[in-house]
Amino acid sequence: MPKLNRSRWLPYQREILRREWAITDRPSPEKMSQIAADANMHPSRVKVIFLNLRQARKCKARGMVESDSEEEEKSLKRLNELFVSARL
Repeated sequence: MPKLNRSRWLPYQREILRREWAITDRPSPEKMSQIAADANMHPSRVKVIFLNLRQARKCKARGMVESDSEEEEKSLKRLNELFVSARL
């Protein structure tokens, strides 16, 4: 079975997610569905994005950003690049 590649977000999707993240880090289920519809994404994907952003912010606040795992570093770097305007 072929390995699935991580999909890239389009600029308009990033903008929608940034805008909503600036408003709240915990949107209601109804708001998540609306964000997903606006960004043409599956609601569960939007949910995971918000979960990951909250976790990244929490780790950064605790000073846990530095990690031995290169994969974790790449994930945090990617989140930071995508949401630099949200000032994680």
